[in-house]
Amino acid sequence: MDIRLNTLCLKNFKGIEDFTLNINGKTANVYGDNSVGKTTLADSFLWVLFNKDSTDRTQFAVKPQDEYGNDIHNLQTEVEAELLVDGKPLKLRKMLEEKWTKKRGGTEPELTGNTISYWWDDEPVKEKEYKYRMSRLIDEDLFRMITNPMYFNTKVKWEERRKMLLTICGDKTDEEVIESDKSLAKLKGILDGKPVEIYKNIVADKLKTLEKQIKNIPPRIDELMLTLPKEQPDYAAIEKELQRHKAELDGIETKLSDAMNLAKEYSEIQQVISKLKLKLEDAKARIDAESGEGRKQLVMQKAELSNERMLLESGIDTLETSITQFKNDIESNTALRVKLLDEWRALKREHTDILAKEFIEPVEGNFICPTCGQGLLEDAKEQKISELRDNFKADRDKRLAEVEERIKQNVTKGTSVKEAIEKAQAKLSEQQKELTARQKQLKEVETKLSQIDIELSRPTPKPDYNSNKEYASLQKQIQILQAELDRPREDKTTELMTCKREIQ
Repeated sequence: MDIRLNTLCLKNFKGIEDFTLNINGKTANVYGDNSVGKTTLADSFLWVLFNKDSTDRTQFAVKPQDEYGNDIHNLQTEVEAELLVDGKPLKLRKMLEEKWTKKRGGTEPELTGNTISYWWDDEPVKEKEYKYRMSRLIDEDLFRMITNPMYFNTKVKWEERRKMLLTICGDKTDEEVIESDKSLAKLKGILDGKPVEIYKNIVADKLKTLEKQIKNIPPRIDELMLTLPKEQPDYAAIEKELQRHKAELDGIETKLSDAMNLAKEYSEIQQVISKLKLKLEDAKARIDAESGEGRKQLVMQKAELSNERMLLESGIDTLETSITQFKNDIESNTALRVKLLDEWRALKREHTDILAKEFIEPVEGNFICPTCGQGLLEDAKEQKISELRDNFKADRDKRLAEVEERIKQNVTKGTSVKEAIEKAQAKLSEQQKELTARQKQLKEVETKLSQIDIELSRPTPKPDYNSNKEYASLQKQIQILQAELDRPREDKTTELMTCKREIQ
């Protein structure tokens, strides 16, 4: 399953009032000074997923606080994360609201708690259903180990860490351990087919039973004393017999105590061996790591080159987008300049046409009054012609001025568009060169990555563990302790308990 973060929206979450992180399912690095919100982003993402912060706490402050560290009330704390699950968007939303209640007889409402609401793809759901769906989508422990390199060493119990490591590396059965060392052969008969852990539990239970029986001895003696006859006994003989039995009981108690100490010592030695075996595994892991230092360097180089490839691909995407934009700008401005040139030619023709027009004097018939049919006097006719000529010149000058102003505006705009085209072409050429250089770099990085993959695919030689002083020392300590465990011991616990019951 492929899960990516698309967007992360925060509202009134800790110190962030309103912020949206858009990474569109890509890898993103968040940088910033201290106390500007880097950890808050991580806390908000984990809060909407698992109701925890980046330190694995469930109880932490999510409300905004003032400069004195007090919660700012009457705000809704909300986080919304949109994931891409196998390419399909999934929206997760979580909102915390304060609950205010006006008590009987009171005038002002009081804060009585908080409520948290959940949405799964815009569907309101209960907390139990939300957690159930989240557990089916993401295993929290696996998510933590993948996203936090310190989680495995600091948060997972050592028993679980050991179980995981043995699951990955493989473990040996009790039979395999016994068969690997001839000195352990007798242990097989002692265990009688039982696992070591189960046999340890059996021994511990026997010790517990013996301790309980020892505690019950004094009350039983007192109880038996009450059953003695009331007639005058032979105290001297009874006292002598009693002292003999007490001496026998003390001897049995001493032997039982020795047996219990022996069993306890056996258990303690087993615990020490278990701890030494864990140290032996740690030493083995370090030897493996040291022997694979060259491989480790290759892995580190691969990580660095992969990061460089990602940055180059991101830069190439940005350059290609910018180049496309410049091409579009050049195309649209070129079309606009062609349009302006056509407009300029049309204005020039109009200007020429206006200049070419001459005043035409009216003919004689235009000076006859339509009412009386009489012609104008010569002086009046000359005056009228002069008036018409002046009007013609004024109208022509006005039209010429308007056309000349439009030509001026056209030229100014055309010059500006031309300069914009030239700048865009220069920038386009510059970015195309940069794109070619980055594509070349990307090809070189991919070649190096291919070479590293070939090196990493080759088998790693197994190291010589016994040549390591620490490993050899631990191995020797384990062998000595194991030999101590294998030393024959006679278990008379049952026989002693029988004698004790007979005496009592």
